[in-house]
Amino acid sequence: MRTYEQLAEALAGRYRIERELGRGGMAVVFLAHDLKHSRQVAVKVLDQDLGGPALADRFFREIGIAARLTHPNILPLYDSGEAAGRLFYVTPYLEGESLRAWLERERRLKFDDAVSLACEIADALDYAHRQGVIHRDIKPDNILISDGHAIVADFGIATALAADESRLTGTGLVLGTRRYMSPEQALADKVDGRSDIYGLACVLYECLVGEPPSSTGFAILPGSPGARDLTRTLQGVKPSVPRHIVAAIERGLAPLPENRHQRAADFKRALLADPGARKGSRQLLIAAVAGAAVLIAAAVLSRSRAPAGPVHLEYLPLTNFSESATSPALSPDGRMLAFILGESTFYGPGQIYVKQLPDGEPVQLTRDDLLKLSPKFSRDGSRITYGTLGATGWETWEVPVLGGQPRLFLANAEGLTWIGGGAGPSQVLYSEMTGRDVQMRIVTSTETRASHRTVYMPPETGMAHRSYLSPDRKNVLLIEMDYYSWLPCRLVPFDGSSPGKPVGPPRSQCTDAAWSPDGKWMYFSANAGNGFHIWRQRFPEGTPEQVTSGVTEEEGIEMSANGRSFITSIGTRQSTIWVHDARGDRQITSEGHGMLPSISPDGRKLYYLVRAGGRESYISGGLWVADLESGQRQRLVPNFLMQTYDISDDGRSVVFVAADDTTRSPIWIASLDGRSAPRRLVRSDAMQAFFGAGDEVIFAAREAEKNFVFRVRTDGSELRKLMPASNLMGVSPDGQWLAVDVLTGESSDAVMIYPVAGGPPTVLCEKCGPPPSFERGPWPPRVSWSPDGRFIHLDLYQFPYAVPLSPGRAVPALSQSGLRSDAEVAALPGARRIQQEKAFAGPNPNMYAFTKVSIQRNIYRVPLK
Repeated sequence: MRTYEQLAEALAGRYRIERELGRGGMAVVFLAHDLKHSRQVAVKVLDQDLGGPALADRFFREIGIAARLTHPNILPLYDSGEAAGRLFYVTPYLEGESLRAWLERERRLKFDDAVSLACEIADALDYAHRQGVIHRDIKPDNILISDGHAIVADFGIATALAADESRLTGTGLVLGTRRYMSPEQALADKVDGRSDIYGLACVLYECLVGEPPSSTGFAILPGSPGARDLTRTLQGVKPSVPRHIVAAIERGLAPLPENRHQRAADFKRALLADPGARKGSRQLLIAAVAGAAVLIAAAVLSRSRAPAGPVHLEYLPLTNFSESATSPALSPDGRMLAFILGESTFYGPGQIYVKQLPDGEPVQLTRDDLLKLSPKFSRDGSRITYGTLGATGWETWEVPVLGGQPRLFLANAEGLTWIGGGAGPSQVLYSEMTGRDVQMRIVTSTETRASHRTVYMPPETGMAHRSYLSPDRKNVLLIEMDYYSWLPCRLVPFDGSSPGKPVGPPRSQCTDAAWSPDGKWMYFSANAGNGFHIWRQRFPEGTPEQVTSGVTEEEGIEMSANGRSFITSIGTRQSTIWVHDARGDRQITSEGHGMLPSISPDGRKLYYLVRAGGRESYISGGLWVADLESGQRQRLVPNFLMQTYDISDDGRSVVFVAADDTTRSPIWIASLDGRSAPRRLVRSDAMQAFFGAGDEVIFAAREAEKNFVFRVRTDGSELRKLMPASNLMGVSPDGQWLAVDVLTGESSDAVMIYPVAGGPPTVLCEKCGPPPSFERGPWPPRVSWSPDGRFIHLDLYQFPYAVPLSPGRAVPALSQSGLRSDAEVAALPGARRIQQEKAFAGPNPNMYAFTKVSIQRNIYRVPLK
């Protein structure tokens, strides 16, 4: 903050600064004299550097919108500007105090005073909402009391503090105050006036009880045990509170906007309603979600065609590493090869190498810990750009081919390719985060992001990662995924005029693509159910043909300049499952690709998946069980390929997610003794499912392009939506707590523990460590509990830990910001580090399962007919 003297000097001639009135979380407030109008005013100077003309323009635009509000319960805005390098705005100076000061002095208000103030605030909100203005930060600090009436201050300020709309609705930035924040605002989702109604319900609750209902802004679920606790608290502290007031507050605190009052005027009417007319209103109905299946017709393509590749010609090796070489790229003249020495064919640890073809020695160009992907040569062949994923999210870096220091080339950019552009600045094609959930779109611009425009915009849960322009510059092949899986490749027009259509093998996972030099063929690296192989399809309407086959897999593809061959990374991978116990480390599986192990509560059985198929999901496999004493193994629930699963504590049942023929992922439940057929529990497009308390199942599923957590009885009844959430990792043994991974679209996610009955979550980590590479298969959840609830297992950063829990607790005592490093996890009382990285927790800290993954790949040139 600049000094008092600097501010006074900057505003001289307009305002005479007299003294400081107070400080808040974002501003310092000064009493000043308006020299032109000879009146006392409050000058609020933002105590943060917003920097840049674009941000300042947005601030003044939003302030201008709010300044047009004229209502007796809204504090007017007189002026705004920039002084001493800070943005400021001017309001009337009101004699009186804030509601916060009143509450700090009295703690609770009289019933009539509280309801009267809430009605006046509702009037102000209703008026502002009808003008299209949302407050976003309703709290006692922003409500002034003047002559006994409520005056709402700071309309438009929260909105003005965002650089653009994506910062308000995207992942990673939450504006507002957590104690009064609606669930959608706390998740950085889109908000409307119903978010302000939530804040007002929090304020009224605090006026009556003396403290807000939540310390983080996550709602108490109506009709749940948490809601009954809210009722008891209200009526225990204020026995005279009418039932219709309790019902109004409960509805205002509903976690889903559609279950709240839809307008602030409705909230006011609920407060003023005749209690007799409201009999039974406290019980709110949460609409059950009817899981109507959406059938997606898939064209049945002939599989009888012979592979188009020259299977009798010998592949030419271009690298010969004992490790793995992936992500090949050719220089424009075809004389140099760039690649990543590392396991992952998507992103992962590794270093950029370059070699002269055919027999030059590989030269290492990078030496750092960044996760890397997709190297490409510049137009003149002098530089190599490559994507990275680090603390600042997706970026593109560049390094000279002849060696030198790598440097940042373009922020918020990944999968970059050079597409020419004539004599002017070079044009590039790349993927960037939009700020909405994990959404990534394909855009084109110059190297400096000039002439920026969108080529393809996927759904909010879609991520378009790689893109390739056709030789005639009219079409683009692109690679995309969603929460569940890589999707088929897509063909879109370069002018962005339509979303295009899927191409390549149908219902496949496509991870890379290329054009033949004449533009007549499209090539794909895709898994159509038998592993990743190279396919091709004649442009634009040909039938997909498989080019390579066999026990190896081929990922990544780069065409030669003459179109007579392509290069790709060819190799194998195997995953075996091991168990650590009192006898040490023991290998349990030796065949197939084992993954997702889980140990029974008594430590006698190991459940796991064996990879198979897999074209509808990152994870797909058959369920097996191994007896850890005898070594006998058995396939369970045949004819189903599962994406996730959870075994009941008694070992009799399994609940699992499995893709169906419509590409949806419903939830099934089955007995493990095979005496009854598996039964579809819900048709929702699900991601994870776990057994909860009693006969409940808790699951995460997508609805209208949003992710939510639901619960349902094991007989399929009482389906209820609980809360919005990005990713469900687990449920505590008593079924009362949920572990949720909040995706940010960056290299780090946030992990929260939520009570099923509603209420504020516990933050475990706000910026956890980056997830492991996809290449090593599905990793353990960041959070899980021992079956007896005595330990919580935390794998938040580099190492896993087992932390003892006090009886009745689901998490250890933590600070509000959670755990920020492995050192802080290790410092928790009784914490024990598990010596095996990425261990799947067992019934106690001395027993766990883990996988050993063997990957070996090299780069080959494959001739074409």
